[in-house]
Amino acid sequence: MKADQAIFRLLNKKKFNNQSGVSLLEMMIVVLIIFTIVALVTTVLISTQNTSNDIINIVRSEIDSRLMLYRISKDIRETHNIISASEYEVVFDSNIDSDEYYERVRYFLSDNDGHYDLYRQVDNGISDLFIENIVNINIFTYYSGLSTPEGGMTIPMMEEEMDLIKYVDITVNIDQSGSPGPRTMTLGTIITLRNRIY
Repeated sequence: MKADQAIFRLLNKKKFNNQSGVSLLEMMIVVLIIFTIVALVTTVLISTQNTSNDIINIVRSEIDSRLMLYRISKDIRETHNIISASEYEVVFDSNIDSDEYYERVRYFLSDNDGHYDLYRQVDNGISDLFIENIVNINIFTYYSGLSTPEGGMTIPMMEEEMDLIKYVDITVNIDQSGSPGPRTMTLGTIITLRNRIY
């Protein structure tokens, strides 16, 4: 029995001597693996956040542009008198604030570093920015009736031709990318001039 105890003690001593702590190399490998996992997760999170922000900006741009197009349509729809009309500008008299007076309203494009911005000016006041980053300069097309040729009325128009305009087509191509490669959205509407339909 004493011999068994001695052997048992000897085996336990060898077992205890063979146990050692974690080496520095093993510790560095574990830290490197953890760092790699954290870096990958961070990259995925940042990429997801950037994509989410890009989608939010695109949707916001589309909603804002549609709202502004609706406001332009509302202004033009009630006009009695179109003063001047071109592909990039329209000036008309309209009662935009529902009082007893007509205001002189001007919508026009302004060059902005390769793109165009659409502004609205009322009674020669301050111009308000309506739509940004428009790609095309020919946004207004005018029609005298349903049988008008596809290209609309010839521009520039004579003063007496202004009275023939019954429909205004607005088409804007908006660059939503904010980066070198354009990603365009096309919005358009055809406005019937209510006070011109006889």
